[in-house]
Amino acid sequence: MQRILVLGLGKFGFTLAAELARKKCEVVAIDKDKDKVQDIKDLVSHAVVGNVGDKDVLLELGVKNFDVACVCLGTEVAASILLTSFLKEEGLKRILAKATTEDHAKVLRLVGATDVTFPEKDEAVRHADNLVNANVLDVIRLSDAFDIVEIASPKEFYNKTLKGLDLRKKYGIHVIGIKNALDGALTIVPQADQKIRPDDILIVIGDVDSLGKMPKA
Repeated sequence: MQRILVLGLGKFGFTLAAELARKKCEVVAIDKDKDKVQDIKDLVSHAVVGNVGDKDVLLELGVKNFDVACVCLGTEVAASILLTSFLKEEGLKRILAKATTEDHAKVLRLVGATDVTFPEKDEAVRHADNLVNANVLDVIRLSDAFDIVEIASPKEFYNKTLKGLDLRKKYGIHVIGIKNALDGALTIVPQADQKIRPDDILIVIGDVDSLGKMPKA
């Protein structure tokens, strides 16, 4: 079981802590706001009222013993950078930090963050993709050019094999997984002779332009 320390219980930190706990991780959450700590205490392994920037508080929690630390300080740019640097110095192998700008993200990586997230930006991108392409169910942005997306199978794909569809040649995309919406069955790297069922969701990777050329469901 992974031990994860969540520092800051704003909207992002609170949701992250609760979801990690739901996924059976041992989660310790800390925030200076007593009400936020009270709200999450029954959802995580341990919730602490304290200043996440106080090194003594973190040392008392045994910060070195966590597998992952998540710095969720929102707009507190300087504090998040200092905290990330301290966690790196304490030997944390994996540090997720929330950034507000590209420059902020760059500094976070320089001082030790192994993972940087832009929650608001990522959510905006996801909504934009869904508005432009109605059959896109979810998006993972790999870079400004490439995405991994979940796409509801277009009707013209029904009962056809991946080989017959030849999506790589037609659209420049690769199908890396197929998930059925009814039974939840998931096939990773499906075979060329696998047929697409009406309730299948395709997990594909490709550049933004190629994905935009996919037929609508």
